[in-house]
This record gives sequence, structure tokens and C-alpha cells, in this order.
Amino acid sequence: MLEDSLRKVISDRRMPPEQRIDAMDRLGQVVFFNTGWNEGLEVMRSSIALSAPLKDGRYRARTYGIMAASNFIIGEKEAAYRYFDSAQYYIKRSDNGLIKGYVMYMKGWLESRDNRETDAIRTLQQALDILEREPDGLRYRQAVYSELAGVYFKWYDLVNVEKYTRLSLQAAQRMNELEKLISANQERGGYFLNLFRADTVNTPALDSALMYMQHSLNLARSNRERLVTPSNIPFSAIGIANIFLDHFPATPANKDSVNYYNKIALEESRKTRQYTVEAGVYNTLANISMARGDYDDAIGHLHSAISTSVRDPLYDKYNLSESYLVLSNAYELKRDTAMALFNFKQYMNIYRELFDVEKMNKAKDLEARYEMARKERVLLEVKLLAEQRNRELIQARYLSGIKDKELLEARYAAIVKDKALVDAKYQTEVQQKSSTAQTSRPPSANRS
Repeated sequence: MLEDSLRKVISDRRMPPEQRIDAMDRLGQVVFFNTGWNEGLEVMRSSIALSAPLKDGRYRARTYGIMAASNFIIGEKEAAYRYFDSAQYYIKRSDNGLIKGYVMYMKGWLESRDNRETDAIRTLQQALDILEREPDGLRYRQAVYSELAGVYFKWYDLVNVEKYTRLSLQAAQRMNELEKLISANQERGGYFLNLFRADTVNTPALDSALMYMQHSLNLARSNRERLVTPSNIPFSAIGIANIFLDHFPATPANKDSVNYYNKIALEESRKTRQYTVEAGVYNTLANISMARGDYDDAIGHLHSAISTSVRDPLYDKYNLSESYLVLSNAYELKRDTAMALFNFKQYMNIYRELFDVEKMNKAKDLEARYEMARKERVLLEVKLLAEQRNRELIQARYLSGIKDKELLEARYAAIVKDKALVDAKYQTEVQQKSSTAQTSRPPSANRS
């Protein structure tokens, strides 16, 4: 089991402290999601204590980031932000760009779950800017792509959902990490399902959705003992159940598929305390009851869905809104107008909060600016490269000019030397001729 292997690493005192801290952080997550929240947080506190003697603040920054997310998950919002403040404090005591990017990602993660999606998009884009400069940045870039996809999923922005689910899956495939492959295939399946819902003639999109989700589920179930977060199992299972329920003919075989995947989703959601998925199963059962006209049974399932949803500190507002909408329809079909109106108002309140048009438009503007900035950065890099190349050419020409000058000077010196030799030779010849002429002249006659 993963937990046993991590405990073995931690207990080995010969192991460098950095590796033991990394193993302890992972163990804390495994225990948190599989054994108990408090037990997991206690392991993370032990990791903080182990990293305290280290001068580099990146180890404590990462652990505090994990603790911030963990506390937010269990509804301890104030504690979550206190831990995140500690993560920001310690990352200032490190030059490690990878963990700086991770801390920025965690900030965006918190903002997204705190219903500040526009701030989250801006922060996550900043995280990408940092991580793209890091050789090992892919491991956290994948998480950023996934988080951005999640924000755009909320707003049904399929253009950006396609972009970020594709980048997330490509990154997961390059790293070949089990957990990331499971979640990235699941997200990609979600994109194709929404693509089909937008155009129900596009049946290849539905086939792709089913393929990606089944691949995600098979990966998770066949490797359950290795998973840090087995909650991916119920998420994939309920997604597949809903595909069969909503988009395939109601044949006996397809009904069996719905029941089979619903059962997996319900069992696994209870094991992993994924109340959102459990509520989703109740919604699915309610829809089945509605289809056969059993409105009382549907209402019972929907009340279970609503009460289960609100047990989750981070409950899925979209899921909850769907519960209220179907509940309103059920009461309307029972001719209970007062209850139908009451539940429809609950639905509209959540719907307005989910789809704040001004917030969505601002976020789209941010995305456009981000892409433009990336293009401008690429152009700037090309320009700098060209300028560098020009400088290199100028330098080369300068050096070539120096060499040419040196050659000319050497040639001139050779010419001067040759001229001096010629002059010397000429003087010698002149002197030799003068001497010869004097010795060959006849003696003068005496005159009386």
C-alpha cells in the first residue's frame, strides 16, 4: 500500500531530510483523504517540525500550502487563510521558482473555491508565468491547467474548457503520473460531454466522453491501493451513469449500466466522504423516479440530495441548484404550487450566484489579455533574439575588420621591409660599381 511505503521512507533516518519531508507531505494527504482529516493534518504538522531546521523556506511553504487547502476542504476557512499566509511568508525565504509557482497556484485554488473566480483566473495565469520558466514546472502547470478548466466548466465556457482540459491531459501524459492521468481523462470526458450537449447531433463527442470517463474509472479502480485521492472513482462512476441515463436509449442493458455505475458511485462516495457525488447519485435516482412518474419517490431522493450536499463545506452549487429545480418540477406535477414556487426560488438564487454575467465577462477579458501578453512576450523574445544576432554579426564584422587591419599592417610592414632590402641591395650595387670603376681607370701621363 502507498501509505506503508511512505511510512517506510519516513522512518529511514539515513534518508536526506528533504526526501523525508516530501514523503511526509504525501503521507499527510493519503491519511487525510483515506483515514481521517485530523490524522492527516497531524502528519503535516510533523512535516513542518521536520523542515524547521532547514534554511530554505520552500519546504515549509509547500507544506503550509497543503495544509491551507486541507483546512478549506473541511470548512475551516479562517485556518486555511492563516496557513496560506505562512506559506507566503516562507516562500519569501527561498529562491525556488517551482515552489513560488506552487504557492501562487494555491492562492488561485483558494480564490476559486471562495467564489472569486475572476481573481482566481488572474492568479493562476501568474502561476503559469512563473512555472513556465522552471525546468520541472510541468508537475504544477498540469494542476493549474486543471484548475482553470474547472473555473470555465462552471461558466460553460467550452472554448476555454477545451483548451485547458487538452493542456492538462497532455501534461499528465508527459509526466505519466497515475493521479493526474485519472483526473485529466475525467476532465476531458466532461468537456466532450458538454460539447455533445451543445450539439446533440455530434454523437462522436458523446462516444469520446464515454471513452475518457471509462478510461479514468478503470485506471482508478485497478490502482486503488496506490491512490492518494480515491475520490476520483465516484466522480468518474457518476459521470458514466449519467451518460447512460441521459443520452442512451432506455434498453435493459443501458438501465443495468446506469444501476451498475450508480452503485459504484454511491459506495465509493460514502467511503471517501465525497458528499457532492453522493448527492449527485440521489439526483440521478430522482430523475429515474421522475421518468416513471413516481414523484413522491423522486422528492424523497431530492431531499436526501439537498441534505447531503450541504454537509460538504465546499458543496457543489450547480448540483444543489439542479436538486431544487427538479424538486420544483416534482411538486408542480403533484399540483403543489406553493412548494413548487418555493423550490424554484431557491434554484434561481443559486443560479444567479453561479452565472454572474459581469464576473464571467471580466474573466474572459482577462483570458484574452493573458493570451495577448503571451503573444507579445513571444514577439519580444524573437526581437531580442534578432537584436542579439545583429550584435553577434556586428561583433563578427568588427573582429573581421581587426583581422583585416592586422593583415594590411603585416603586408605593409613586409612591403616596407622588402623596400629596405631593395634599397640596401641597390646601395651595395652602387658601391660595388663605383669601386670597380676606380680600379679599372689608367694612370695619368706626366707633362713636362
